[in-house]
Amino acid sequence: LTNQLGGKLSDAVGRKSIFLTGPVNNILMGLIVHCWPTALWSVSLCKVLKTTGTTLSGTVMSLASFMDINSPVQVAQVGAVQMGTVGLAVILSPQLEKICLNATGSIEAPYIWLLVPASVLQLLVSALTLPETLPREKRTQFDSSTLVKTIKSFNPFAFLKLFTDSRFSSTLRKLVCVHTLQCWCEGRSMTEAHNLWMRANIGWSNDVIATWISVYGFACT
Repeated sequence: LTNQLGGKLSDAVGRKSIFLTGPVNNILMGLIVHCWPTALWSVSLCKVLKTTGTTLSGTVMSLASFMDINSPVQVAQVGAVQMGTVGLAVILSPQLEKICLNATGSIEAPYIWLLVPASVLQLLVSALTLPETLPREKRTQFDSSTLVKTIKSFNPFAFLKLFTDSRFSSTLRKLVCVHTLQCWCEGRSMTEAHNLWMRANIGWSNDVIATWISVYGFACT
């Protein structure tokens, strides 16, 4: 629902505005977790809003911006380069987090010493240098009727039409199934399970976990 509403809103106000919501959201979440590190509501809120906010302002807006200025073939090529950059971030981030944890001894320290400064830097760089890829003449209207229509169209079971409607080929159905299962097994979907397993069952320390994640990032790159 967040991606659908955010995507419609970006069609009306432009991509850059939605891009900027990402670092703003991360700054707020970092401050909340730092101030209330033991509160269940703050950790839950941070998890939900960081995940949805990062997906909207990162993945969704990046793809929309690429499609604004590139052909489908070029979008695929840029996507490959983007994944390499993501892999590099996965290599470096755990090491910075490990240094921060060892220096402070506080599990919530990375939120205030890494997340907030990095998000402030991202906000400034994006605000000053990021171009707008959607011209005003190509933008659409976003009003109350659009909002209501988007909400009404939201249906978590809409994918079933793919298997009940004869217009869709069996090849498309198989590809969607494969893609869905691959996404289900991705790191962002299994992060909590992996961390619990590494800490509770294997007994790895923060240093070992950080090294393992960096190796995973290197493999992705």
